[in-house]
Amino acid sequence: MIPQPGGGERPLGIPTIRDRVVQTAAKLLLEPIFEADFDPNAYGYRPKRSAQEAIQKVHKLLCEGYANVVDADLSKYFDTIPHSELGSEDCRSGHAASD
Repeated sequence: MIPQPGGGERPLGIPTIRDRVVQTAAKLLLEPIFEADFDPNAYGYRPKRSAQEAIQKVHKLLCEGYANVVDADLSKYFDTIPHSELGSEDCRSGHAASD
């Protein structure tokens, strides 16, 4: 386990070449599917989009009279995913563990 700056610990994960190949294949397959449904105003972790483009878009909208900016940070969300359940038969069959 690796200590976290804010307290707590996380497991050490070192991907292998096989892991990277599978990750890349999944990305190439799934990215176009999900990109088609994403909001065009979302910039986080999107291909061919940068933080600078997001800032430019916010500035443009503020100049047009918009007054509110919403920022959501989901960085800790992925720490809450029940990884042990992801490998379960229920998860692979599409059923939630609580079903």
